[in-house]
Amino acid sequence: MKPAVELIDVNMVFKNREVLRNLNLTIPEGQRMAVTGPSGAGKSTILKLIAGLVIPTSGLVIRHTCRTGYVFQEPRLLPWNTALENVTLPLIARGEKRLNARKTGITCLADMGLSGFEHSYPDQLSGGMKQRVSIARALAIEPDLLLLDEPFTGLDPALRESICQHLEQALSKKVATVIHVTHDVDAMIHTANTLYTLTTPDTLVQLPLAG
Repeated sequence: MKPAVELIDVNMVFKNREVLRNLNLTIPEGQRMAVTGPSGAGKSTILKLIAGLVIPTSGLVIRHTCRTGYVFQEPRLLPWNTALENVTLPLIARGEKRLNARKTGITCLADMGLSGFEHSYPDQLSGGMKQRVSIARALAIEPDLLLLDEPFTGLDPALRESICQHLEQALSKKVATVIHVTHDVDAMIHTANTLYTLTTPDTLVQLPLAG
């Protein structure tokens, strides 16, 4: 199986603090991976390295994918854009025609259970609905790599379960490599088929994933 992402002897030092040390990891195409571990262990740093948002102090990060979707802990929506405009923004930015982008955006919002809210602005949406818009935005580009950085933190259990089910259903239509940083066991069941824990800067261990 071809690799989607490779981390080779990656070291990361931030403000004189060692975050990652000699980290080696190969993530095959199509793998759906959850990464757990204590706060501050470097889990989110791994996502940022893979996305190219930060550069390792040393080592190599090789991404063999073409389109990366990133869902942050906060929705990060543009407040002056409607839900549909937020979702279509990356499509239009890469040159897609507005009509096609609109059709894709409407479909992705429907996949997240947001039909009828296409023209609502972020301040008219609940916290859970905003997060669903951010997930729809990430999926709209048809990513072959989807990065999830604790996107369900702070949501009540029933809302989290609903969003996870919408995401699981949407992912079932796509072949994508997924890396999900989370503390939430229930959430990882919906998105992962492998589980790793990062406990120290150089200790990333695969664990059995129940269920």
